[in-house]
Amino acid sequence: MDQSNIEILTSFITHLPMYVYPVSRYTIVSYVDGFEAGIRSREFSNTLDEYMKDHYGVRGSGGGWPHQVQQLSEVWNLTWDGAFVKVADKVLTSLN
Repeated sequence: MDQSNIEILTSFITHLPMYVYPVSRYTIVSYVDGFEAGIRSREFSNTLDEYMKDHYGVRGSGGGWPHQVQQLSEVWNLTWDGAFVKVADKVLTSLN
């Protein structure tokens, strides 16, 4: 993923309400899906999936990375979007 896409996603996770409303699992997943369709790459969501498997032992099953985030949100006692921001920040840092 090139630097400009990392910067866009970093802005997205630090300013969620500016990009999606209401801020929810569904609007965040829609944004990520649309972003990846636009750049023709699933690198971000694939890296999210792998990161959560490797670092937290969380598998997506049929629900993919959104389900993994749900599992972590329950373990960490965070909202879904709070867990997403926490993991996405770590993933973007690793890609940078």
